[in-house]
Amino acid sequence: MSRTLSDFEASQSGSPAAGRGGRPQRTQSCLVTKLSQLIDLSEVELDSLSRLQTEERDFARDEVLFSVGDHHQDLYIVQDGWLFNAIDAPDGRRQIVNIYHPGDIIGFPDIALSTRTTDLVAVTKGSICPFPKSGLGTVFMEAPRLAALLLSIALREETVLIDRLRVFSRSSAQARVAYLFLELHARLRSTTGDAGNTLYMPLNQHEIGDSVGLTNVSVSRAVTALEERGLISTASREVTLLDMEELQKMCDFEDRYAQVVTDWFP
Repeated sequence: MSRTLSDFEASQSGSPAAGRGGRPQRTQSCLVTKLSQLIDLSEVELDSLSRLQTEERDFARDEVLFSVGDHHQDLYIVQDGWLFNAIDAPDGRRQIVNIYHPGDIIGFPDIALSTRTTDLVAVTKGSICPFPKSGLGTVFMEAPRLAALLLSIALREETVLIDRLRVFSRSSAQARVAYLFLELHARLRSTTGDAGNTLYMPLNQHEIGDSVGLTNVSVSRAVTALEERGLISTASREVTLLDMEELQKMCDFEDRYAQVVTDWFP
C-alpha cells in the first residue's frame, strides 16, 4: 500500500529538507521549542522538562506502540516522526482521533484512567521519550506555571475536537480535507515557528480519510478539486497551501494553536 497520496508519490526512504514542514533539524528538545513559543521558560522549568526526557525510544513506521485496553502507565513526548491514535468502530472502520508531531505529549486524555482507550500507531519512523505519570506530579509541585501551561495545552484539545466535529459532521469533502491540512499546518507551525505555507504530508489517502470520515476515493477527488481551484498544490509528500484565506473561509477554520491565554497562570 502506498504511504502517500497518489497525487504526490515519493519513496519513504527520502526526507524533506531540514526545517521544513514539521521535520526541523533538532538542536534542542522539540517540547522545549514548542513551549518556548508560548512563554519564556525559566531555568527551573527547563530543568523540569529535561527530567521528563531522560529516556528516548525509537519506533518504526507502522509500529503499534500501544493498543486499546493496555495499562496506562507512561506518557510520551514526541521527539521525531509522526504518529496517530485511533479507534475501531463496530462496523470495522477506523477513526483517527489525533495526529502527533514533534513536541506533542501523548496520553493526556487517558491520564485519569488505568487503561488506554485508543491505539497508537506510527506513521513514520521516529523517537519518543516515555515518562511515568508521576513525572507530571513533580512538575506540578516544582514548576506550577509550567504545569498550568501543560494543562492548558491538554484542555485545548477539547476545543479542537469540538471544531473538528462541527466541520466533519456537516461539511463537504473538500472542506474536510482543507480543514485537516490547515489544522496540521497550524499545529506544526506552533512547534517549529516556521511561517511557510508548505506542509510535509506522510499520511496516505486511507489515513487522511480515516481522519476526516471519507473514503480514500473521496479524498483523492477532494485533493484534485482543491488543486484545480488553485487553493493547494501537491508534490513529493508535500502540500502547499496557496490561498490560505479562501481555504479558511471554506471550512470556517480558526487557528487554536496560535496562542495560549496565560493571565491566570500562577
